[in-house]
Amino acid sequence: VIFLDTDPIIGAERFSLKNNVEAAIIKRILNEFSKTKVDLSEIGVISPYRRQLQTLRNVLGSHVEVEIETVDKFQGRDKSCIIISFVRSDPSRGIGDLLRDWRRISVALTR
Repeated sequence: VIFLDTDPIIGAERFSLKNNVEAAIIKRILNEFSKTKVDLSEIGVISPYRRQLQTLRNVLGSHVEVEIETVDKFQGRDKSCIIISFVRSDPSRGIGDLLRDWRRISVALTR
């Protein structure tokens, strides 16, 4: 398990349901995985926000074998590797209403 805090990265959006910087970081991670023997079809990218899913699909277009879905749609399923894009942050460290639901976070972290 690796946690990457994107808050301090310049360019990360604030008060938004999408994060282009986070999507670019995920693309770099997938590019590195693709250089190894990791089966990219065993990787899932999930986010609680549909707007972020659109951004991820646009940015990760070359990685068609990677499944990109909402946390809720991924419930009851698993992959060998899951990358979670939580997207939201703000200067007051607020996370938004959607991420306050601990059941949703539990689903995301147990995939």
